[in-house]
Amino acid sequence: MFNERKAAQIAAFFIRRCPEKRLSGRRLQTLMATAEREALVRFGLPMIWDAFFLNNYGLILVQVGDLMVGRRKSNPDGWSAWIGLEKSDGSELSVMQDDVFYAKNEGAELTDVSLAEADLLESVWSRHKGATMFLPMINKQPIPFGSVSYSKAAKLMGYSEEASTEIKAQVKAEADVARMLAQK
Repeated sequence: MFNERKAAQIAAFFIRRCPEKRLSGRRLQTLMATAEREALVRFGLPMIWDAFFLNNYGLILVQVGDLMVGRRKSNPDGWSAWIGLEKSDGSELSVMQDDVFYAKNEGAELTDVSLAEADLLESVWSRHKGATMFLPMINKQPIPFGSVSYSKAAKLMGYSEEASTEIKAQVKAEADVARMLAQK
C-alpha cells in the first residue's frame, strides 16, 4: 500500500541534498522513480509502494505525481507536512516542469527511511543529481508508455519469472494487510 509519509520523507531527503534546497518537479520525480526502481533491484521490494507510469517526461510515480499537482489530498503527516511548492501557475504541466519544491521542517528526522534505504537514496543522488528525465529503459530494454507493474518492472530488470511472481505476491499480500488494517 502506498506510503505517503515515507514518499514525502524521500522527497525531503533529495531536496535537502540539493545546494539550493529546491528541486523542480521533474527532477524530484526522476530521482524518486529511480530510487523506487533501484529498491526493487537491491531489496526485491519497493520502498513506498507507488505505481510506475511512463509518459513523455519519463518514468514517474503515479501517487507522488498526484500529490505534486494537487489531484490527491495529502494526509496531515504526509506530503503537505514535509514538502512545499514554491511557485505555481496552477497547471499540472507547470508543476511537473517548472515549479520548485522545497522541504519543510529542515531539521526533522526522516524516521520512516531505514539506514539501508538512506544508503540507496544517497547512491541515487550521487549518480543522478543532475538528471532531468529518466529515460524509458530498464536494462537497455524500452518500456511501452503507460502503467508498469512491479512484476513487469522486475522482469525488465532481469529477475526470473519465479522472482517476479514472488514480488507480485508480496505486493498483493502487503496491500491485503493494509486494507484489513484500514477496515478496523
